[in-house]
Amino acid sequence: MNMPLPRYINPEVWQAFCEMRKKMGKSRPFTEFAAVLILKKLGELKDNGFDPNACLEQSIERGWAGVFQAPSKAIVAQSLIKNDWLQEQAAYDAQLSEPDQRARSNEARAKAMDVVKQFKPRRVA
Repeated sequence: MNMPLPRYINPEVWQAFCEMRKKMGKSRPFTEFAAVLILKKLGELKDNGFDPNACLEQSIERGWAGVFQAPSKAIVAQSLIKNDWLQEQAAYDAQLSEPDQRARSNEARAKAMDVVKQFKPRRVA
C-alpha cells in the first residue's frame, strides 16, 4: 500500500507486512481501510510503550493478520539475566548437601528477583 507512514514505522518492515497480508488471499482481505486501522493500532501500541516495528515483525514471523504487543527488549533482557543467574546458581548448588541446596535455592531465587526488579521497561520514543 502506498500511503504516508508515521516516522516511527520502518518502511521496509511495513512493506513486508503488506506483502504478507496480500498473500493471505480472500480469507483476510487487506484493504486500504484495514491498513489505516493497523497503522492506528500501531500508534496506540507505541503510545503504550511498545515498539511498533517489533509488533509488525512479530506479526510477520507468526503469520498474523493483525498487530499485537511485542515484548520489549528490556523485558527480554530481564528474563535472560534472570535465567543466566539462576543457571549459574544451580550449578553451584549441585555441589552442596541437600539441606544446604534447599536453603541456597530459596536465597538464589530471592536475589534473582531483586535483580530483575531493578530493570524497568522504557517507553519507545
